[in-house]
Amino acid sequence: MTRPRTLDGVFLFKGDINLTGTISGPGRARDRRASVEAGATSDVTLSGEQTINGVLTSASRIGVVGQSAPAENGIYVTDAGAWTRATDADEDSEVTNGLNFLVSGAGSTKVEFRYVLTTADPITIGVTGLAFAEHQPGILDLFGDLTPQLAGPLDTFGQQVRWSKGADVASASALAVLADGNSFDVPGTDDIDTIDALGVGTIIILHFDGILTINHDAADLVLPADANIITQAGDHAIFHEYAAGDWRLVGYLRADGTALISVATWVALTDTAGDITSSDESVADEASIVTDIPGGNGGGGMVRAGDSLATTKFTFKSNGNVELETVTGDVVSTDTDGNLCLFANGAKDGVVVKNRLGAAHNIHIAVWRT
Repeated sequence: MTRPRTLDGVFLFKGDINLTGTISGPGRARDRRASVEAGATSDVTLSGEQTINGVLTSASRIGVVGQSAPAENGIYVTDAGAWTRATDADEDSEVTNGLNFLVSGAGSTKVEFRYVLTTADPITIGVTGLAFAEHQPGILDLFGDLTPQLAGPLDTFGQQVRWSKGADVASASALAVLADGNSFDVPGTDDIDTIDALGVGTIIILHFDGILTINHDAADLVLPADANIITQAGDHAIFHEYAAGDWRLVGYLRADGTALISVATWVALTDTAGDITSSDESVADEASIVTDIPGGNGGGGMVRAGDSLATTKFTFKSNGNVELETVTGDVVSTDTDGNLCLFANGAKDGVVVKNRLGAAHNIHIAVWRT
């Protein structure tokens, strides 16, 4: 016998429930039918209004489970004449193994009992004998409670807790994530500004199928460093709903394995002695910026275009010549054929950086006096 645990005093056993809120043994949520007013657990005449297990019927929904001819079992609606099978259980496709219903009628001797169809598929209504298992009130009706609560920590008995994959969620400004799982594919390239509310404490994993921008918002969609994220196909993001409709990114994995935020970032330099000058500004294609060497001729520096392009060191000689010390990625050259054109300015006390990348870029530059 499996060791039991209690939930607010009700005993439950391994296999009774899982975290999707469905019964893992006797039935599935998709097989649940509307409740009945009474359960007929012994032979009844399937016509005329009558008293069944303490309930006087009147066009009532009744679960018939105890007929001596089991093919007559099922869910019925009573009548002064012949009873008819309920419309949600009157076709072969609707009556399958696992179908279940709850007795909810006040005064019924079987109130809160649940009956689960155990007959194997395929089933032909009126021909196949239908056998129902009876379950007394308790933890087996957890899937009927939309807000179940535990009296203590959940003991998984050494078993895995598995998240469900929900239906795909098309990218949109307001990402309409559903409550049918915790993991979702996100096809499309529309930018994301918010994620629909699911419930405080919810954690979801999003897998992006294309390139789009996740836009930071200080409350609705909190991203690291308050910076927007441009996804790549195959990226994964983990979000936590920390307040109603407000989500925070708690994990991100790029498909190519690179870091979301580079460890080494370019920062503006400050120098109280006046020996360093730095700038970080957007420069249009074929436009230039001029940076003076503090205090006059002779110095050095570093220049970079954008966060993803390589950095080049240079030396500025007192004779006005610019010499490249190291070139990585051919980002900077001293002639107009390079991606960036770096040369001395007219006064021979600084450098000019010209953008020849074909589009506007942030140009980061720092120069210092030697």
